[in-house]
Amino acid sequence: GSGGNGRHAASSEPAGAVPEPAEFLCPPAAATYLVLLNWGMPASLPQLWERAGTRICADGGCNRLYDELPRILGRHADAVRAQYLPHLIKGDMDSVRPEVRAYYAS
Repeated sequence: GSGGNGRHAASSEPAGAVPEPAEFLCPPAAATYLVLLNWGMPASLPQLWERAGTRICADGGCNRLYDELPRILGRHADAVRAQYLPHLIKGDMDSVRPEVRAYYAS
């Protein structure tokens, strides 16, 4: 027999065979999508933005990103808007204000 108490078998597992809980709960950024809707933005939006690999505005979410992120960060609006550009804007664009649509189209 093995003459062991079973612990030897567990300790012979290769390092990293079992994912760390934090890795399981927080997948890599490349696997994370952030979809902004036409709804109030949380104060944690900058952290969510940094964590996401792909950032999408759904229609009126463009207005929210344009208006609310400078307020959340407390920085000059033009600088914030230039830094936080979505990868994709999707929708029929009926609720996007003309100036916001023009900004993201440029």
